[in-house]
Amino acid sequence: MAASVQQSVGGEFRPTEQDKRFIFAAAVAGDGYYVDRIMGQPHFKIRATTDTNTAASSTNFALDLSAEGLTAATGALTSASSGANRYKWRQVQRVGVDDSGNAILIGPKTFLTSQRAVYEATVTAGATPSTTETANCRAPEWFDGAAPVAGAGASGDISVQWLGTNSPVGSIQPISINSTQDGAAAANALAAAWTRNHSLTNGTSDLCLISNETTNADGPLAGVVTAHVDVTPPMSVDLFVNTTPTPDTLLVCLVGIASDVVTWQVDVTIGDPFLAVLV
Repeated sequence: MAASVQQSVGGEFRPTEQDKRFIFAAAVAGDGYYVDRIMGQPHFKIRATTDTNTAASSTNFALDLSAEGLTAATGALTSASSGANRYKWRQVQRVGVDDSGNAILIGPKTFLTSQRAVYEATVTAGATPSTTETANCRAPEWFDGAAPVAGAGASGDISVQWLGTNSPVGSIQPISINSTQDGAAAANALAAAWTRNHSLTNGTSDLCLISNETTNADGPLAGVVTAHVDVTPPMSVDLFVNTTPTPDTLLVCLVGIASDVVTWQVDVTIGDPFLAVLV
């Protein structure tokens, strides 16, 4: 199987649609293309599979936006939904052209779907989880599987599986770790908390907790620890600027998971969705 197997691409893009008055008039006149624009339907629907994590390139792409008439004057890729196994998200990427008329990416790719994962547990001396507070644990919004759980951990550490089991992720970015202590003495208060040993292959991190308690060098006394971490999916939808032709072209690329078949359903919308209320 090739790195990217395009099963089907449906849809079209018309440069004239940037005038919203024209869109409305054409929709009222019965043009189905512009009715779809008012209803917020995507311009293109990509259905494909991948079985590797080959990076975005001029040979590994699912859709050539330049061939569909996309330029800086006619719009930008502003949202994409991707469903692969149990992953689904929306993202936005601005595009434009430079002084030579070549396609360029403007700013970073931005997720519109929350990446935040939350893990909370009641801990005992040595930072061994006694109870995972499942009601307060939350998986990233793009993942519809299990919430984070505690795996095996050494004394003083809690090993967290952010997707509920060992499962690959794209990145792990710690945001905050908070701890409340049951001990009344100041010596029992948490002195430090951080993450370490991040594994993108397994989607795990160790929470390291240290107490001021002189008799408990391995960790805090009984209390509750809460960790917030941003986690991204292990696959991605990327825009790639192909500099081989003149002018440059803009490609939509699918980057999957190594040695794993990913089934893609990607909706591409160009420009700001046009919404109208008809009274």
